[in-house]
Amino acid sequence: MKQHLLPLTVRLYRNPWLRAIRYAFFTMMPFLLAISLAGVFSWVVLDPWGPVMGERGLNLGAWMTGGLYGEAYRQSLFVKYITSFQKTMEMGFVVIPMLLTMAFAERFAEVWGIDKKMSMFTALSSLVILLMMEYGTEAGPLDVLRPLGILSVMAVALISTAILAQTLRIPKIRIYRLKALPRKLSHYLTLAFPIILALFLFGMLSMGYALWQQIYQVTAQDWLQQVLRVPPVEFFQGMDAVMAFQFFSWMPWWFGIHGQSVTHLVNVAAYVPAQMSNQLGDTEYIFCSPFFEAGFLHVMALSIAVIVFSKHEDWRDVSKFSFPMLCFNLQEPLLFGMPVVLNAVFLLPFVLAPMANALIGWIAISWDIVPIFKYAIPMGMPPFFSGMMSTGSVMGGILQLVWLIADIFIYAPFVIVSNMAEPEELVPKEDEDQ
Repeated sequence: MKQHLLPLTVRLYRNPWLRAIRYAFFTMMPFLLAISLAGVFSWVVLDPWGPVMGERGLNLGAWMTGGLYGEAYRQSLFVKYITSFQKTMEMGFVVIPMLLTMAFAERFAEVWGIDKKMSMFTALSSLVILLMMEYGTEAGPLDVLRPLGILSVMAVALISTAILAQTLRIPKIRIYRLKALPRKLSHYLTLAFPIILALFLFGMLSMGYALWQQIYQVTAQDWLQQVLRVPPVEFFQGMDAVMAFQFFSWMPWWFGIHGQSVTHLVNVAAYVPAQMSNQLGDTEYIFCSPFFEAGFLHVMALSIAVIVFSKHEDWRDVSKFSFPMLCFNLQEPLLFGMPVVLNAVFLLPFVLAPMANALIGWIAISWDIVPIFKYAIPMGMPPFFSGMMSTGSVMGGILQLVWLIADIFIYAPFVIVSNMAEPEELVPKEDEDQ
């Protein structure tokens, strides 16, 4: 491990683009945690029909309204106010794409050696231009910003910053510095026309993208079906396709890139429709979106393995701190804090564990030990409860327990091997000036 993986890890750590992405996530960590926790509280607790307030859950909503049910409960002031409060808390998911766009732009600007503040503002303006071109003025902020994945905002930041970097190299469109003005004001005036040109060029690209979408109107399902020549739902039920899906969902995390954004297209085109079809009772697809969401707990298994087997106190401390958040599927503190990202010791088990979960789940459901996953659940639902709610059976929760135990055994040998080396030998030290 030290002979082969460590040199590769060091080279990856020094790659400027991966560093830019990694540090953008570091910058956003407090906001991601705050907004994610608010989202979990909104979906799990505040939802009038969710696991706490709803009839299928603890049914506290009926108790708090004096025994109202059905339409009377739906029309009650309690539901009105709690729904309004829920939507207010979910507005945090409008903020995340904007903050991420600016964070990525700041780090990409550092790689290109251009003004960071202007890059951030240019990227944010570019995001607004793109959304206006695609959705118009009728859609609300939740409708256009919440569906944006991390890869989308990363692409906006990368393209807008690249265009700005090129326009700044055109001397003929830059205003000469005016000595009569303060130095900083004069500096920003020199950037005026390059920024205007960069936004214009990005606007042209956005217009072309919006026109292409309107002309062809190709959905993710249609595009994949054209490529695969079979319905995506059917194709991605194959074990080889499932293993590839798991690999590309988790391998990017090791590089510091949100893996589920990478496979978002496949999930929307194949596994979300599979879940909806299961829920309607038309099919019994084994692999669907709730199946994979229930398997997120392999990161929790890593936390437990580190707490039990690791001799590195800093890793143990981060694992203990992260464990309560892992109970609500907030994985970033452990992945970036220990870190797992670009950590040579965890490369193999990190991609092996979710693949093993898929295989175990396929066996359990094929042999009729566990019912199929068919119900969509709120994001952030704690393990075992999420499995039971998704399948409508306690066996769904037991399957998650089996996954957790199996994943602990997968991680344990690698954690034990890591005890033979110092943490800084396995993960290169970060630069202090970052």
